[in-house]
Amino acid sequence: MATDFRSPFRVSLLAVLFFELLFIRRGDQFLNPQVWDEDGNVIIPSVIFEGARSLIEPFNGYLNSIARLISGISLALSFVHYPRISTILSWIFIVCVVLAISLSPIILRGGVMLAALTLLVPSDPEVFGLPLYTFWWAALLIFLAALWRPHRSGVVWRVVFVVVGGLSSPAIFLALPIFMTRAWLLRERQETTVTLIALACGIVQFFCVRLDREVTSSSDLIASIEHFTYILPKFVGDYLVGNLTSQTGAVATGAALGTVAVVAAALWLNNKNLTLYVACYLWLGSIALSLARVDVAVADASHAGPRYFFFPFVFEAWLLLQVALSARQRSLRTLAGAMLILAAANALPVLRRPHVDDLHWRENVAKCAAAPDHVVYVIPIQFNGDARLSWKLRLTGDQCRGQLSRSLLDRP
Repeated sequence: MATDFRSPFRVSLLAVLFFELLFIRRGDQFLNPQVWDEDGNVIIPSVIFEGARSLIEPFNGYLNSIARLISGISLALSFVHYPRISTILSWIFIVCVVLAISLSPIILRGGVMLAALTLLVPSDPEVFGLPLYTFWWAALLIFLAALWRPHRSGVVWRVVFVVVGGLSSPAIFLALPIFMTRAWLLRERQETTVTLIALACGIVQFFCVRLDREVTSSSDLIASIEHFTYILPKFVGDYLVGNLTSQTGAVATGAALGTVAVVAAALWLNNKNLTLYVACYLWLGSIALSLARVDVAVADASHAGPRYFFFPFVFEAWLLLQVALSARQRSLRTLAGAMLILAAANALPVLRRPHVDDLHWRENVAKCAAAPDHVVYVIPIQFNGDARLSWKLRLTGDQCRGQLSRSLLDRP
């Protein structure tokens, strides 16, 4: 048996646990669903105007197939109840991803702890529970396929993980070296198949990135290099103490240096443990990916672009957990365990993200449908939970009525 997915009781129990953790992080979105950011003013209009073709359109310079698929299915079911349906589908998908993390036979140790640490990253839960940001979770499936234990069956699961994640996130580029190394070393048909599919997904994402020149500008990477002194405290130290102290510079730098020292010692003293090196590669590579997308001087895990800290914090957690569970030195295991406990405490100040205002999607859809044919109606979209800073979805009366007529549950 390649995974533990065949144990219904265990899967159900874990699903409930992970749902509860997700609810703690973003419960307001589940109880009072809202439409957020580009989901409202980019993805929804593209589905309405272009239909199924919108599923293969790049978003911010890359394919985001899972988010577009969730939005497309939700709109096909109901325009009126879109926030509720898309939120439910997103939560189901995220819980399934976390279940996969805990149950897949990967080389990393920890199982359920790996999954729980993923849900408890000490950053604002921006990427939790929204259809737009499901691609961050889909990308984790790529790494599960890349970290599959050698000689274990499960090629179908691996292919599904690669396709779903690889066509939803440019994180496929980070995993490709692992896939190719496995194919070269193991020389098995399963490895060759999975690697070729991963390469195909990578090629598709490469052309999407190259075609969107605005997104592929090197300005963020150059700015991050110029502000390199922020990298350690923000992307390493803030995982441990960023939310616990206002003296983020000095304290976070000290925490970062301590983390680097523990990791370096673990790699040096456990140089035959290749798992530690793979986890370290993912950690450092994820930081590099984030630096290529955002200016590190501006980014902040709690207030400004917390999504760019998701992968670095997840992989820092996974790396420290490997040290805590597999290092031969008791002192290193103790230090890594203490760091994980400190990171859990660091998550408490940013554990929840409540709504401030309800933008009343259903009422606005009804008013839009009641507007004259060519009169533009503005439907407000959440940006940060404050109605005064809401984004806008502009549709005419005939466009709203047309979408209602195409939605299964909204038809008269």
